[in-house]
Amino acid sequence: MGNRSISSVLLSATLALAAAHAWGGAAFSSVSPVDPFPVEGGPTDGVFAYDDGSAFWLIWDGTSRGVWFDLEDFVPGACAAEVDSLEFWFYHNSSFPWDTASFLAEVYSGDEGGPATLIAQVSVPAEHYAPCYAVFDPPLEVPVDFWVVVNTEMSGGGWPSLLMDDGPNFTGAQHSFPLGDMGDYLIRVRGDALSGLSRSTWGRLKTLF
Repeated sequence: MGNRSISSVLLSATLALAAAHAWGGAAFSSVSPVDPFPVEGGPTDGVFAYDDGSAFWLIWDGTSRGVWFDLEDFVPGACAAEVDSLEFWFYHNSSFPWDTASFLAEVYSGDEGGPATLIAQVSVPAEHYAPCYAVFDPPLEVPVDFWVVVNTEMSGGGWPSLLMDDGPNFTGAQHSFPLGDMGDYLIRVRGDALSGLSRSTWGRLKTLF
């Protein structure tokens, strides 16, 4: 990746691939390779993530980039989750400067067919190569299948640019859209999965307090 000619070839090939994808009716056409580097943290207990803890691509343009989460990929038998926070990783490349650092973090119900019902929306400021959080207090309850979406409608060019790893995730299925055949967005969920029993117990506790 340090070789300029190799980067140019990769970028040209990626742009051609990206132009063939669309999601939400908007063509997605701005992708740039970055020198691979590790990202702080990574998937751990209490963190639901499809990325592998590395950053390979930075992506912008369009107005939506999202990850479909299936809780059973992480906790078999889960039927819902209490979400404490969402974590996002962005990267500012001076060759492609942001026109804004603000974005909307959105949570939707919905399976692999796409986002369905909006559950939550919060404005979050992006930072360069650092974890950015949307925090929920009290925790946000989500169903077993849900989406976390970066909405960049406040930008004129799809910024801030979101990071993506390279290659398939541990499930072998596509969970990031668009361009999920290239890798997975560095979008993570922090919280606790609930089984049917724990969900009913949690519901009873909420009525008591």
